Amino acid sequence: MPDWSYHTTFKPVLFALPAKIGRDVTFRALNILEKMPFGSKLIAFMGHMEPSLEIEVSMFGLNFLSPVGLQARIDPQCVALGAMMQFGFGFISIGPVTRQPILEGHVVRDDTHEEIGYAQVDANAGLEAIVRKLSTLPTHGCKWMIRVRYVAGDPHALGVFMDRLWTVADGFVIEGLSPTEGPLLNTLKNTYSPTPVLIGMSLYEPDPLPYVKMQPAGIVLDEVRMHAGTAYFGGRESKQHGLSLLQRIRRIDNTVPIVAAGGITAPCDALQWLDAGANLVQVHSGFVYSGPGLPKRIGEALTQRPVAGCPRAHADEAVGFAHEMHLVIAVCEGVSMRSRGGNPVAVWWRCCV
Repeated sequence: MPDWSYHTTFKPVLFALPAKIGRDVTFRALNILEKMPFGSKLIAFMGHMEPSLEIEVSMFGLNFLSPVGLQARIDPQCVALGAMMQFGFGFISIGPVTRQPILEGHVVRDDTHEEIGYAQVDANAGLEAIVRKLSTLPTHGCKWMIRVRYVAGDPHALGVFMDRLWTVADGFVIEGLSPTEGPLLNTLKNTYSPTPVLIGMSLYEPDPLPYVKMQPAGIVLDEVRMHAGTAYFGGRESKQHGLSLLQRIRRIDNTVPIVAAGGITAPCDALQWLDAGANLVQVHSGFVYSGPGLPKRIGEALTQRPVAGCPRAHADEAVGFAHEMHLVIAVCEGVSMRSRGGNPVAVWWRCCV
């Protein structure tokens, strides 16, 4: 789906609905489309989302088609995963996975700060349902980074979860590990090698040093912000907190891989994170507010930037805008040709390619 059609047609309709209903309608439609004959080819044809080979990233022993991932709390029941994998993401973060399904509470949008809030931050489809889902989906080269939560004093339960998920996980992200759990982390890394074991860290963590000293395979910066019992993801303010934390981490250790998130609503936001020292980035609310073409536009910005130095000012927005205007102009040309009795098919084909 090109962003121009999303912003002019779909977004106004979906944003007129309550947040959860609008989200569910969209993901169910994507799920139906992806399961139709030639549905995957139609998604690829409409969006041309496949990342350029120029932006592939190798890390943790894995090859990521793109440094851009999706924080899948946006789709906690994994309804549209089959379609999401084809939107140009290099990886999708899933979970935290729990033994039993956890139903979702209310979902809210904060349009002023471009945040999405969840009353039940742990909502997910449950361990067995997620394993079945991931076992049957073609990945299209997209990696699964599966989140599991450690409950203090119960390493056995964590191991049971990871054993069951190991066959479908490209990487694990452990939530809830304290800096005193370094020996447990080392055990997990050795047990599940070569699958990388990363740890989660809040963007608002005041002291990252103890976590860096644990020597995880990588650190995932989580953008969640709690307010009045609701967990908010995204928001422009979270990026400033995150960039400050990233700088502190890089002063401690310039080699530990960092997966960053926070305030990524435009390609220039992703470039800021990457230039500051992040190795991968993941989007959340930006996928909703900026449109499904955001990962593609980030990829285009990465390929358009100069070989050395900072990215060109506004180059990312210019690339996306020029492509969208090309589509609009081509449609107008086709309509005009049809009104003159000509055949607009060739022009409309150019609109799509």
